[in-house]
Amino acid sequence: MVRARLTHQVLVIDDDPHMAATIVAALKDRYQVHVATDERDGLAVLRRHPIDLLLLDVRLKFSDGLEALGRLRGASDCRVLVLTGYGSKEVLLRAMRAKADDYMDKPFDVFELQERVAALLGESPTDAGPLFKARQRLLHRFDQPHTTESLARSVGLSPSHLRRRFKAIFGCTPMEFLERGRMEQAARLIKGGELSIKEVARKVGYLDANNFSTAFKRFHGSPPQSHRRSAASP
Repeated sequence: MVRARLTHQVLVIDDDPHMAATIVAALKDRYQVHVATDERDGLAVLRRHPIDLLLLDVRLKFSDGLEALGRLRGASDCRVLVLTGYGSKEVLLRAMRAKADDYMDKPFDVFELQERVAALLGESPTDAGPLFKARQRLLHRFDQPHTTESLARSVGLSPSHLRRRFKAIFGCTPMEFLERGRMEQAARLIKGGELSIKEVARKVGYLDANNFSTAFKRFHGSPPQSHRRSAASP
């Protein structure tokens, strides 16, 4: 039997051999997977192979993964999925600033990893599960008036089952995930400086600018106006 040609190439940079082996086992039947344990070896792989996706651990033995990301991008413009066992809002914001394409906490669900990788590589698996579909709806339609009940109906689950399983896999409830996505998108739009605060609020699903400002300050620690001023300062 001739094995199907693996069209996408994936690089894993992780100095934990057990974690690297888990990722390889999850992806090897679908992609050509390369493994490096540090930034130097990762750069060598990026220069030798047309890597489509980089899975990068935040804490490497000899360097900070997010600091290394800028240098790694100098060798390749591939998409980047950041992995971390030290998940926090600070790490998430650093990953955003480093222009990572996606972010996952460790330990992760293997099936969720496979779905995230497929999405980042532009694949649209027809058998994507309801939790992945729910996440995609939230991720790409921040402006919609989502509720847990409406989201559950759209993917064929009960609200309680969706809330429980979503939190087990993604580490937060659907509505917490939605708020995080809205606030991250709002910060990018505010930094761009092209829209008013009221327009940004509408873009991310808030009809009331005051409610938006309150939510933004709660998430980022400062109101939208201050965020804009700090982004504009040299």
